Amino acid sequence: MAGTPEVLWEQVAAGTDRLGAHLREHPDDRAVLAAAPHPGGATPWIGALVGNGVRLGLIDPTPDVGLLTSATAAVIGAVDAWALRRTGAQHDALTVLVRRLWNTRGE
Repeated sequence: MAGTPEVLWEQVAAGTDRLGAHLREHPDDRAVLAAAPHPGGATPWIGALVGNGVRLGLIDPTPDVGLLTSATAAVIGAVDAWALRRTGAQHDALTVLVRRLWNTRGE
């Protein structure tokens, strides 16, 4: 759990960077991930991410935290699918879209 908004965004970026580095080192895994069924909906780590964002004041929990968690999961799934189709995907696309969903800027 991040203690500040800056740490939360650093953790999101670090996770994205780790996955990107892995896929560059093991390009065959790109096809494996693309073929794997997406879990659909929010996973526990996405729920924890949104909960952390709420606790830090990054996210206004209205109209419903569950809905925001599902929307966050959908954005993450869409970015994952998009990135898997590209070898040089913009590494910060996830952060940009989640910030927009959560209506945050440079926190």
